Amino acid sequence: MEGMPQVPDVYNTNQELNGTVMSLKRELQNAKQVAHKAQSTWDKFRKERDFHRLHHKRIGQEKNKLLDDIKKLRKHYAQYEPTIKELKRKYELAMKEKMLVRIDRDRMADKLEQFEIEQEKKEKEAKKAERARQKAAEKAESARKKKEEEAAA
Repeated sequence: MEGMPQVPDVYNTNQELNGTVMSLKRELQNAKQVAHKAQSTWDKFRKERDFHRLHHKRIGQEKNKLLDDIKKLRKHYAQYEPTIKELKRKYELAMKEKMLVRIDRDRMADKLEQFEIEQEKKEKEAKKAERARQKAAEKAESARKKKEEEAAA
C-alpha cells in the first residue's frame, strides 16, 4: 500500500462511525419492533383484563339482582302464606261438613226406607184386618139370614 495515498484518519473514523450508526439504527429498529410487540401484547392483556373485569362485574350485578328478586318473591309469598293457610283450613272444614252432610243424608235415607217398609207392613196388616172384618161381617150377615129363614120357616 505504499503506492496509494493514505486516507486521512477522519475518513476512516467517519466510516467506522457510519457503520456504528447503521448497526445502532438496526438495533434501534429491532428494539422498536420488540417494544411494539410488547406494547401490543400488553394492550391485548389489558383488553382481556378489562373484558374479564367487566364480565365479573356484570355477573356480580346479575347475582345481586337475582338475590333481590328472590328476597322480593319471598316477601311477596310471605304475604300470601296466611291467606293460603286460611283457605286450606276453610277447605278442610267444608270437606268435613260435606262428609257430615252425606252421612246425615244416608242415615235419613235409611230411616225413610225403614219407615216406608213399616208403612207397607202396616197397610198390609190393615188390609188383612179389613178383609177379616168383612169376612166376619159376611159370616154374621149370613148367620143372621139363616136365623131369619129358620125363624120364618
